[in-house]
Amino acid sequence: MSDRDNPILNSPIIGCAYHRILLDDGGRPYDYEFLEFNRTFEKLTGLARDGALNRTVREVLPGIENGEFDWIAFYGEIALSGGEREFEQYSEPLGRWYRVHAYSTERLFFTTVFIDVTESKKEHEELEGFFTVNLDLLCIADVEGNFLKTNEAWSRILGYATKELNDRKFLDFVHPDDLPATLGAMSKLADGEEVLNFTNRYRSKDGSYRFIEWRSKPKGRYVYAAARDITDRKTAEQARLRLVEAATDLQSSTPGSFEYTGIVETALNLSGASYGALNLFDPDGRSFTTTAVAGIPDHITKATTMLGFPLAGRRWAHDPVREAVLGDNRTTVLESLGSLVSPGFVASFAERIAHAFDLGEIVVTRITTPDGILGDFTLLFSRGRQLKARDELEIYAGMVGVTLTRIRTEEQNARLVREKETLLKEVQHRIKNNMNVMTSLLSLQAHQVRGNRVVEDILNDVRSRFRSMQILYDRLYRTDMHDGGSLDDYLQVLVRQVVELFPAAARVRVTVESGRYACRTADADESKAPEPCLLDSKRLSTVGLIVNELVTNAMKYAFRDDVGADDLDIPTAHLTVTTVCREEIIEILVEDNGPGLPDSFDPANSSGFGVMMVQAMVGQLNGTVRYESSRARESHGTRVIVAFPRDARR
Repeated sequence: MSDRDNPILNSPIIGCAYHRILLDDGGRPYDYEFLEFNRTFEKLTGLARDGALNRTVREVLPGIENGEFDWIAFYGEIALSGGEREFEQYSEPLGRWYRVHAYSTERLFFTTVFIDVTESKKEHEELEGFFTVNLDLLCIADVEGNFLKTNEAWSRILGYATKELNDRKFLDFVHPDDLPATLGAMSKLADGEEVLNFTNRYRSKDGSYRFIEWRSKPKGRYVYAAARDITDRKTAEQARLRLVEAATDLQSSTPGSFEYTGIVETALNLSGASYGALNLFDPDGRSFTTTAVAGIPDHITKATTMLGFPLAGRRWAHDPVREAVLGDNRTTVLESLGSLVSPGFVASFAERIAHAFDLGEIVVTRITTPDGILGDFTLLFSRGRQLKARDELEIYAGMVGVTLTRIRTEEQNARLVREKETLLKEVQHRIKNNMNVMTSLLSLQAHQVRGNRVVEDILNDVRSRFRSMQILYDRLYRTDMHDGGSLDDYLQVLVRQVVELFPAAARVRVTVESGRYACRTADADESKAPEPCLLDSKRLSTVGLIVNELVTNAMKYAFRDDVGADDLDIPTAHLTVTTVCREEIIEILVEDNGPGLPDSFDPANSSGFGVMMVQAMVGQLNGTVRYESSRARESHGTRVIVAFPRDARR
């Protein structure tokens, strides 16, 4: 050690010392002394030459023999047995980490060559500490897909010990459906590209899968990655999506399509429960009915056998014990089915059910509205499973409450409408019967005054007016449209029955038709049949009276029973009534091929009751009436055109 030119001895970073081991009377090492050391030894240990040279380690560093690492015994074995050892060790007295190479070439003597690794050890420990305590999943892998190093978060989140993951291929843990996307991400990493915000599913030790979101960066053949468990976020997103779908279904549901079992199944999906029941309170509040149940069908059947009755449709008496347990909470989480024990549900039976289906906690979520509690979802969880998406479940229960209230209101309204329609039908039936009686009396009276042309005509006019009303009420009574009907169908019956009141009916050919443009709007499909022209009952009645007057006038004056067809050289008497229903206007044309109107006819100054009534009723429709006539032999006849807005508000 006296060779001052030795490069190791002169190294500014390598400490070097020469020692002799000291043995007790039993030949066991109990101390060692410093025989020589270089300047770097002094710098790395802080021991000055004049204070340590030719002194023992127990003198220089008192208490060293009591430390966790037995330096004296370790070096003594090398000095006595020979050989060499290399190791890293922390020196408690010096407060430093050293990497030491110790060897012996002569019994009882040994040499140590060492460097100070304290700073690198601190950095490593800090890195290891960060790696260990980080809440994120951290790992180092290679581009072939092997885990090289993982942190403790993997054990906490997925249940695997670090040694179970290290040197395993991470593809072994990826969900089969996510393998193609994962292989694509690995290909990018192999090409040196970063992969950010990539999500796949990893299998936990219990067999379930969790959503993991990755941020990975390649460096050479290694991949450094940090990931987070986003299962809760994904579950919440899926719950919100199911909630939106459920809201759409509830919004479109009607009394006839409301599916109670589907309601319970949605509650199961949102909550994670295995079985569920929808209980609805009766209006009197003294009982409730299990309206629907959902779960594994075979298990539902088994439960029915054990109970001795089906749960769906079961009515239960008000249970104060159950209500006391639930209290005013929106959602109550109970440890077991036994928590709902009551006089109607004994503890021993609850235990049998829980054991048969391996049940754990029970959740009851109230279905409420501003007016009170309508019922609840009672949800049964398999052992070890817990309620998820509680907020979404409570929101859904509120949506179900609103929908149930709407459905019940619609059902009540439908009952009221049916009662109203029944009453209205009865009223219409009685009016029709009264009209029949009046028409019959007028017919009898007309028969008794036969021969008195003026009186007979008056009675026939009144009878035809009653007849038009009678036909209208008869059609309203026989159809489901009690507040209106088809104009075409109404006129088909009305015109023919009015014509039949007159003696000349047998020789008049009657045509009642819809015009080619009937009920077509501007964008109507010409290839499809037109829709019927519908009017409310009030306007239908007014139109009926107008057409009645015009047809009556035609039969009285165009085809009088004392005028033969030969008088005008008319092969056949013809009466035509045409309905034209356009986009904004409805037109009714009443045409005959009689002699035409007198030259002196002026509808504006006519004193005839029938003409005056037509003018007045057309005014009620906000319409117009136009008379056209010709007395020429080749084109004689009369046409009356009534036009009024299709929309009653115009």
